[in-house]
Amino acid sequence: MKILNLSIEIINTSKNFIGTQLAGAVNQSDNIIALQLSGLMNTAKNVKVGQLSGIANIAEDVTGLQISGFSNIAENFNGIQLFGFINSAKNVCGGQIAYGANFSQSITGVQLAGIANISPKVNGAQISFVTNISENITGIQIGIINVCNTLNGAQIGLINIVS
Repeated sequence: MKILNLSIEIINTSKNFIGTQLAGAVNQSDNIIALQLSGLMNTAKNVKVGQLSGIANIAEDVTGLQISGFSNIAENFNGIQLFGFINSAKNVCGGQIAYGANFSQSITGVQLAGIANISPKVNGAQISFVTNISENITGIQIGIINVCNTLNGAQIGLINIVS
């Protein structure tokens, strides 16, 4: 079943969605192309462009933009995550920007955070006011505390650790 327009919900499980989804409570899609907004919840399997949140937004494969007042969680991500406090994604190709912290398993691009960036594998840059943590980094870490196991690049900060 394809939904080609606006969907305002208290609980909906959509299969394929093209258009705009709003949520007072829940909203669930299999494939979504366009925008999801949330007051509470929104889950999607494949998202092309979108997801804004008051509280929640959970996606599996995301291509595009996630913006959050509270919580965005993504599995594989291409694009940018913007957030008030925490960004979390499995694989990021693009960028994560957070007031608080960014978490990912791997990132190709840039992590910008007020407090911390944490990613085991970084190909690009981690820039934080306080700390950056990575196992393997190809690129640069800029922060007060920079920690990694292997470095192919540079660290700029007060405490720089390569173990």
